[in-house]
Amino acid sequence: MATAYSHEAFAGQLNTKFWLAAAGEPLALELIEVSPLRRNAPYESYSLELRGPSGRYIPQASYRMDHAALGQLEIFIVPVRQDRQGLYYEASFNCLSAEAAP
Repeated sequence: MATAYSHEAFAGQLNTKFWLAAAGEPLALELIEVSPLRRNAPYESYSLELRGPSGRYIPQASYRMDHAALGQLEIFIVPVRQDRQGLYYEASFNCLSAEAAP
């Protein structure tokens, strides 16, 4: 897995914005949580929780996102809930651990 998609890379970007280009205008999604890294040899898994504005629903799909530190990423997000602060999306990662990769 590319370094930009690593648990460590995302954990270092909490409370920063990922810019998604969908339906015209760029949309900012804030990274508000990175779950603990779970190891089940030879795999590692974790998830991200991102928050967007209440007024703009994004359907489940893969999106190109731009981030100031991580660059351009392609991430599959799923809407999971809504509250007064916004709409929330989850991205889950399940990949071979660096030790298991050839």
